[in-house]
Amino acid sequence: MDERRLNEESNPLALDSTSLIRAFKEKVNCVMLIGDFARRFAHLCNQESSSYHFKKPKME
Repeated sequence: MDERRLNEESNPLALDSTSLIRAFKEKVNCVMLIGDFARRFAHLCNQESSSYHFKKPKME
């Protein structure tokens, strides 16, 4: 653990890149979650509209 801290202090760029990558991954996860939520929400809306207002003809 001491060695790693020493390396990070002597090479701040390495620390920067790892934190940037971590932040990027978190952002990607967030975007994916939002996309997944939007897709599910749209699916729910489609189900609601098709069952209440009109029946969509099924494409075969």
